[in-house]
Amino acid sequence: MCVTLIDMSASCESAAGGIARLFAIKSEDVASIAAIDGTSKKVPQSGLVFSPTGVMREFDFVKNSEGGKAGIDENDIGTPQSPAYETIVTMAVKGNSAVNRAYLNEVRQGFRGVLAAVMNTGQIFLIGTPSTPAILRKYNRKFGNDLEVANVQELEFYFKSATGMVEYDGDVDDLQTVGLND
Repeated sequence: MCVTLIDMSASCESAAGGIARLFAIKSEDVASIAAIDGTSKKVPQSGLVFSPTGVMREFDFVKNSEGGKAGIDENDIGTPQSPAYETIVTMAVKGNSAVNRAYLNEVRQGFRGVLAAVMNTGQIFLIGTPSTPAILRKYNRKFGNDLEVANVQELEFYFKSATGMVEYDGDVDDLQTVGLND
């Protein structure tokens, strides 16, 4: 079903979705994020600027096809007079090694930053800003009940703002060019 607004038409888009990739950038690694372009309603491709030593990390999470779930819920919790959105990103990270646990414990204690969620459709959403960052709210270790169930670490990121997540007008190559991805 297509929705047509007064003086505005929206194309019919596929209902298929899901997160394909998720990147995390600590607040101190982001120099600035430009304002949303008035025409495209997106952050411009050149609008995400990293600090000179900025690093972007990618989470290797369990995909839905592998029996896991990764997703984003954005809830409108405000009023027309005071808009507010909360964005919750959940995923199960592959593996449960001592090195992974140590890194995620470190992230749990201090992650404040921006997430870049790449959707199956190619859209990229930025979740968080340097001044109002997303935080890692929950971190659970899960061990499989039998040999076929993977050991994973479940993460839940939380972000609350007046605008919610915003779309980025670039692609994954642009993200990786901007961030010194190691």
